[in-house]
Amino acid sequence: AVGGASPSPLFGSDDSSRCVHFQRPGKILVYKKDTPIFPIGIAVPSDMIAKSVPRKTRLTAGFVGSRAGGEVKEYKFGPMDERRYHEFYRRHRFAHTKKKGGWDATRHAEILAVGTVPNFTGLAQAPPLAVPFVPKSLLLKAKRQLLPFSLRLEAVYNATVERLLDHTRRCLSVESMAARVLRSIGLWPTQRPLRLLYVTCGFGFTGAGDGWQGPVSIGIFLGLQSLLKSIPGSRIVDAPVA
Repeated sequence: AVGGASPSPLFGSDDSSRCVHFQRPGKILVYKKDTPIFPIGIAVPSDMIAKSVPRKTRLTAGFVGSRAGGEVKEYKFGPMDERRYHEFYRRHRFAHTKKKGGWDATRHAEILAVGTVPNFTGLAQAPPLAVPFVPKSLLLKAKRQLLPFSLRLEAVYNATVERLLDHTRRCLSVESMAARVLRSIGLWPTQRPLRLLYVTCGFGFTGAGDGWQGPVSIGIFLGLQSLLKSIPGSRIVDAPVA
């Protein structure tokens, strides 16, 4: 730090005007007149996000999920195929994604993180408050400018990916999402140690799945762990609802 000043904390400033694609006066949403509701979403670890535009050898990755949420037998990649799954997306210029059970999905953030442009079916028709951290206007503009793709669009394509990667680092990393949660309750940025109890709301589609955590819950927990590593004396404990 210059002149002995403390370094700026990670994600120390409010970035909602840059990261959330809808803006409302005052609080984002209000429940029962006096309870502010702030958006959160699915995010990915920052070390997964590409540092530059990767080399591309294919044009468009088809949709590789199941037709309906939870149909694991239809998945083309298994739970131990994470590296191969990401490499599959990384080598394509574009990748199809869409709404399934809900509008948000880890798949959107994963495609962005590896440096590929999502071709998001139905995004223009999404409800105005859906997928708040997905760069909606950038993706719709990319679709207009880059499809159908030809090599004369290479420079525009590369510039688009750089902008999408910048957005992903700032807005769709688990660290940035965790910082937003802490900021909304007045705990970030901070110089003092934080000791947090993270009460999770485990649920399952079946009795055998009780205690399963969704990607938003897991992502924020991982982001909090990563943020607090830089503050000596901080600690986070995960405890399920009894």
